[in-house]
Amino acid sequence: MSNRIVTESAFLAACRGEEASHTPVWIMRQAGRYLPEYRRLREGTDFLTFTKTPDLAAEVTLQPIRRFELDAAILFSDIMTPVEGMGVELEFDGGPVIRNPIRDAESVARLRIPDPLESVPFVLETIRSVRDELDGSVPLIGFAGAPFTLLCYLVEGHGTRTFSAARAFLYAEPDAARLLMSKLADTMATYLEAQAEAGAQALMLFDSWVGLLAEPEFEALAAPAVARVFNRLKDLSVPLIYFPNQGGHLLERVLMWSGSTGGRRSLRRAEGLGLISRCRETWIPPLYSHHAIG
Repeated sequence: MSNRIVTESAFLAACRGEEASHTPVWIMRQAGRYLPEYRRLREGTDFLTFTKTPDLAAEVTLQPIRRFELDAAILFSDIMTPVEGMGVELEFDGGPVIRNPIRDAESVARLRIPDPLESVPFVLETIRSVRDELDGSVPLIGFAGAPFTLLCYLVEGHGTRTFSAARAFLYAEPDAARLLMSKLADTMATYLEAQAEAGAQALMLFDSWVGLLAEPEFEALAAPAVARVFNRLKDLSVPLIYFPNQGGHLLERVLMWSGSTGGRRSLRRAEGLGLISRCRETWIPPLYSHHAIG
């Protein structure tokens, strides 16, 4: 790979809404089964241990960069990683499994907002190690899960295609659902701030299951929590990216939405927050820049 430096990065230029030397290419998910070197490294090690071992996580982060001419690296981790620090019992068995699903207001009240330095030091160490190894060749993307997507797993207890228990929770326990979304938003904002401080040069919020929501549900629940995260991050000197998976019907709401989360908040067309969406397997590149403003 050529010795490109981050200050000339096509990826960061595109994130800033500037003209880039070429259309940047990066892998939305970190290394995985498509790489034989990853499969060899994973042998005999469970996924959770893998993500919590900085040497292994750093190596896997770097594997796609060594193999392909990519414009950015993305951290090897999982969107569920920070919820353990909230008091959630997390396992992986073909996907995340929550042994103590959140189903009532008391369970939500017991959740704490952890300090990333204490709850996920291995993630921050991985970021620092990867930055050292990259040595300015390409930028590193950090990420977290969006509040609604995390709520789906915490309430359902495992992955499904419909998350019916989680969606029912939104209506059966509306106050608890809003409090849960707020706690998740604050935890993810703190987590992403720590990633930026450790060296992540762009931050991405994955809303993997937001496409399950109709527009009114998105406006009432998911969008205020997303705005809460990005308003915490808007003063950071790194690009922010929101990925509403299968959210083609929500894109205009993401661009034009306004609501209230401790004051008026809006997601408007401006510099600072890039938007990427996959709708019916069609990728919309980050041709717009947006940010959350107060």
